[in-house]
Amino acid sequence: MMTLLDFLIVIIPIIVFIIFIIGIIISKNKSGFVKSFFIFCIILFIVFFLVFFFTFKKNNIKISFNDLHDPGPKDIFFRGVAIDFGLPQLCEKVSPKAYSVAGFSPRGTQISYWRSECFFEAATRTKTIQYCNEVIPLNKWNPLFFAWHLDGSFYSKGNCIAGVRGNYEGDFSGSPALTDEIMQEMGYTKEVLGNMILSNELDYKLRQRYLNPLFTRQDFLDKVNKLPNYDEAINRFKVKPAATYEILYQIMAIELGSETYCTRISPNTYFPGDNVHKALVRSQCFMYIAVNKGSTILCNNIEKPIVNSDTFFTPENCEAMISQYQYPGDSYHGPTNLTYDALKKLLQELGYPIDVIEYADYEEFYSKLLFPTQQSSDQSITQHWKNERENFKKKALLLSPEK
Repeated sequence: MMTLLDFLIVIIPIIVFIIFIIGIIISKNKSGFVKSFFIFCIILFIVFFLVFFFTFKKNNIKISFNDLHDPGPKDIFFRGVAIDFGLPQLCEKVSPKAYSVAGFSPRGTQISYWRSECFFEAATRTKTIQYCNEVIPLNKWNPLFFAWHLDGSFYSKGNCIAGVRGNYEGDFSGSPALTDEIMQEMGYTKEVLGNMILSNELDYKLRQRYLNPLFTRQDFLDKVNKLPNYDEAINRFKVKPAATYEILYQIMAIELGSETYCTRISPNTYFPGDNVHKALVRSQCFMYIAVNKGSTILCNNIEKPIVNSDTFFTPENCEAMISQYQYPGDSYHGPTNLTYDALKKLLQELGYPIDVIEYADYEEFYSKLLFPTQQSSDQSITQHWKNERENFKKKALLLSPEK
């Protein structure tokens, strides 16, 4: 790649040669040609020097005779994260020799130092004017011979300051270059990332993605039929949280519309975590099937609540709900779902493990960090991504620069 020195060495002899030919053609006084030619060359060199000098001085252009280079993966990463998350200090990790060319872009943005562009966009986004001192333009008088005609004057200290003081807010980078090497250096292995994404997904979406498709497989149904039957006599002294398989039976019963699975659930178990109302799993199972089918006969299978505060799952309420709807298909009540950890363990035991690596999507992960409040109506999930966003920023600041 040619530098400024290469440019001068190549272009000046060419200019001198062209002038020499023109001088021969237009000169009428052959004896005075040499003298006139040298005078013209001296003037040319003076003009050439002054143009370069004042252009460089005006734009604060720093020239190094070391080769510039394309940005590496970490240069792209630092620039993207700095702009997207408003971290101009991260631009310091971008190589000062990295540059980019966009020849068909508007004048002023056709060529730029990657580091300067990073500082420009991050500074204007965060309104931190001190970082504008780091913005250096790479304009048409650049040290790249092949790109001498390109203009990079937009990314300058003056324009940066104007952007900070004005309404310029920039845009998202759109390309943070989340490579395997970078993500692993930050501690985001494929397994960690996959589990993080899935564990913060809504439970019903996990059920629809992993469990529901198995309901049409005979091998899965055969395995479920061999699982324990928890049916027993009612005993309010034996009240306890339901086993994972009982939650599975409740899901299958409601999703398949088969009350047979409800009969395999103990009448003494409640949903884990529901320590206030202690709603009976078996009662919910029968009630939702009854309401979904519009069958008041199934309401008779609902047991007396464990505690008086649980007034929802009762035979009377079941019949009242059915009377509100026109059947078939006017109402649907879905099951209570398993948590991600419980679902993952269950499917592992049954021989249908979740491939967490498959869902270790870097772009999806990055999007969740950029827009944490848009991921779910569940506040706990939103808060998780807000927290992980801060962790990601801290890890990015600790990441080593491109070698």
